[in-house]
Amino acid sequence: MKKLLTVLIAVVAVVAHLGVPRFASAQQMAQPENFRFELEYRRWRPKLIADLEVGGPPIYPSTDLGLGDERTNDYRGSLRLSPRLRIRGSYLKTLKYEGTQVLSRTLTYRGVTFLAGDTVTTALQIDQFKGGISIEFLQSRDGFLGVTVDYSRLESRPSLQSAAAGTASGPLRVSLPTVGFVGRVYLTPRLVLTAEASGMKRESQGVIAEFEGMATANINPRLGLAVGYRNFYARIAQDGRAAYRLKGPFFSVTARI
Repeated sequence: MKKLLTVLIAVVAVVAHLGVPRFASAQQMAQPENFRFELEYRRWRPKLIADLEVGGPPIYPSTDLGLGDERTNDYRGSLRLSPRLRIRGSYLKTLKYEGTQVLSRTLTYRGVTFLAGDTVTTALQIDQFKGGISIEFLQSRDGFLGVTVDYSRLESRPSLQSAAAGTASGPLRVSLPTVGFVGRVYLTPRLVLTAEASGMKRESQGVIAEFEGMATANINPRLGLAVGYRNFYARIAQDGRAAYRLKGPFFSVTARI
């Protein structure tokens, strides 16, 4: 919640920086925003914080099953349909975790009990993607403030196996529409700050929430390099209960046409 509050404060700062609303034409927009298509590649190594509660007490993959952090690629793209409207999408390349651990306590997952002292091999895969629109209702030469409406989905596939107990596996997923805000400030034509926060909660399905901030250095209007921080949270309420938080810094390269 503290990080979410920080992002929301950053969005408010965007509004304050922009000052009195000026609904700009395409010619009035900040020069680096005058593009049709944007493609971003991110390299991300998020810290995994998770718990699984499917047919038994909570299981913590990092401590109970010996799963470490892994790197992955995050691909994002947007297409500007008008000066105010973009369609956009993102795809997180499958995160694959593997670990072998001698259990320090008895675990039960999907009705299968793994006893303390058993050696358990775990495989966990996580897929996440999002797609929707961004509407920039406030624009100026100094940046913009907009609202986002997306469809977001996370699917995980945990599998636990031991010689004594056998295998317990099966997918867990949550899919929700999400709404949020995105703001961008041009400190200079080459140095840009961006903040975004979005989410949705439905008791019958779960929760998806995420926020991120990044600083971009534009080498030229067509190419930018960025560093940032992303925090993604999903709670799954169907087929048991599970929660995943992926958070950490990233580096990205953006190309614009």
